[in-house]
Amino acid sequence: MIDQFTYDLLKRLHEFPCEWNKNELEYGRFESKYHAIYGDIKQIGRLLSQLKSLGYIDIPKNTVKFLFTQKGFDAVEEYEKAFYRQNQRNQIEDENIRLQNEQFRFQNQLRNKENEIRDLTAENLRLQNKQLKNKIMYAILGGVITFILSNWKDILIMLQIIDKQ
Repeated sequence: MIDQFTYDLLKRLHEFPCEWNKNELEYGRFESKYHAIYGDIKQIGRLLSQLKSLGYIDIPKNTVKFLFTQKGFDAVEEYEKAFYRQNQRNQIEDENIRLQNEQFRFQNQLRNKENEIRDLTAENLRLQNKQLKNKIMYAILGGVITFILSNWKDILIMLQIIDKQ
């Protein structure tokens, strides 16, 4: 597996806007185009020697051309496949995180609803107890009033007897 810097060098070299002939590029054309695009040509020799030492390009002796080797093509392809797999992995991880966040949000909503139900149940029980107390008080008061109304003659007679004594 090649590193990002070497990949960028190979990709830049391979996609450079020069005319390639059977995976070989004339150095003079490359140098003039590189100078026109990037301005600084001091790096060219160092970049090419670095790629040659890694075996990604071949510069035959006594020629003004350099060639991409199969190792160079394989390295770029391998890097792009690994990069694609890494992107897929990152997308899956992002989707997983998104789903976990969504699940967490739904769990929080569920907890909030459960708390709301618990609070409403407690309020309902408090109101039912208050209503039950009121019904008992009204029943007692109604019983007392009913007793008084149904026995009012006897009560008056009893009060007259008490008053006479």
